[in-house]
Amino acid sequence: MSCANASTTCLSRSSSPPPRTSLLSTEQLLERLGDRLDLLKGGRDAETRQQTLRATIEWSYELLEPAERQLLEALSVFRGGWTLEAAAQVADADLELMQSLVDKSLVRRWESGRFGMLETIREFAAERLSDEEQGLLLRRLLTYLLELFEDANLSVHAVGEPRMELAQEERANMDIALAWATAADPLAGLRLLELQEMYWFTNDPIRAREHLDALLTAAGADLDPARHARALRLRGATWEFVGRSDLAQPEYARAVELLDSVGDAAEAGHLTLRIANDAVDQGEVERAKRLADQAFDADPPLALHILSQVAFAEKDGARAARLVREAADAAEAEGNAWFRGVVLVGAAERLLALGDLETARQFFREGLELLHSTHDIVNLPIELAADAALASQLGDPVRAGTLWGATEAEGERTPRPTTAAALTEYEPYLEPVRGDAFEKARLHGRTLSLDEAVAYALENET
Repeated sequence: MSCANASTTCLSRSSSPPPRTSLLSTEQLLERLGDRLDLLKGGRDAETRQQTLRATIEWSYELLEPAERQLLEALSVFRGGWTLEAAAQVADADLELMQSLVDKSLVRRWESGRFGMLETIREFAAERLSDEEQGLLLRRLLTYLLELFEDANLSVHAVGEPRMELAQEERANMDIALAWATAADPLAGLRLLELQEMYWFTNDPIRAREHLDALLTAAGADLDPARHARALRLRGATWEFVGRSDLAQPEYARAVELLDSVGDAAEAGHLTLRIANDAVDQGEVERAKRLADQAFDADPPLALHILSQVAFAEKDGARAARLVREAADAAEAEGNAWFRGVVLVGAAERLLALGDLETARQFFREGLELLHSTHDIVNLPIELAADAALASQLGDPVRAGTLWGATEAEGERTPRPTTAAALTEYEPYLEPVRGDAFEKARLHGRTLSLDEAVAYALENET
């Protein structure tokens, strides 16, 4: 078979019918065996089922040519699938051999265009790799990911649209590569976290901190002050994004000390502003103002955001709203859509508390759209809860109930302390609209995914 245009024609998707053959494919055999052994439960029955499935896989494996076996084994290093480019770089994949594995249903092509294999097949193939072979493949995987994320705009100071979806697609591969790096190359692992920093603190700050702590321990004395400071910056952010600014502040302060020791005034100034931001959260308004003025030039959008928070704390809503707009415009000028979104939704929450509902509604819509475009799944549920509270204050029980139910469902699907705190904080705001219409909408909201709830919020204004 010619594979001149394999990415679009030869490598058929898993939803397409398999090539005609007189033999059942491995996938068909596994499905039939699964159906026949479906009623077996626990104990020896479960063991028998597993042995039968493995025997079927082994039978298919033995029918492969040596080169096909070698490729199948190499591809087992991937978790959560792979692209053609990844297969070529990590597993030395030949397109015709890949096509053969797809035809034999040992490899699938998903609707997304990525490739993968059943976990039972992957485990079988992985067992045939020596420790040395597996280590070489994992090093190649780590190298591939480092190159892939170099231009993904997910590092803290990157300019351009962040490719958050890339990290979400590669998440399982990232986890396995970082686990390997902890033992084999912790400095490279820390570099990968740095390149993906925005993804980790906006999607899974707790797991990020686990990876980070393991890598820092493994790196030990090999860690230079600048890289250590960058790691502490991420560690501080992981605390901030679970609502613990009190624990974030010491991480940033230690990072500033390290940066001062190597003369990196610009990054030290940026982290000084993060400390100022945490000071506002802890009610230290004068300290926050002083630090923001001191480090203003290091990061004007962040400094303006902090000064707006100071104005809110001083109950000066008009000055705060003006500073918010300046901060958002400065972030837009730098190409930082995510921070612009954070600034706007944060201000909307403050304006809701002050009773400026019209300005809050405007800021919510702008900010929510930006956070959705950058896939910030930590902040999005918080803002849906706050938007439900706003809808209630505006007298809209259907919108309030829909968004509230969606937030509750998201909190159950993906429990996070920040989502739980938002539900607790904004529940009192719902009293004006509680009733049959609210409860009916709430039930509907609970059926929505996070993306569907955000789409509803953006398309249905009060």
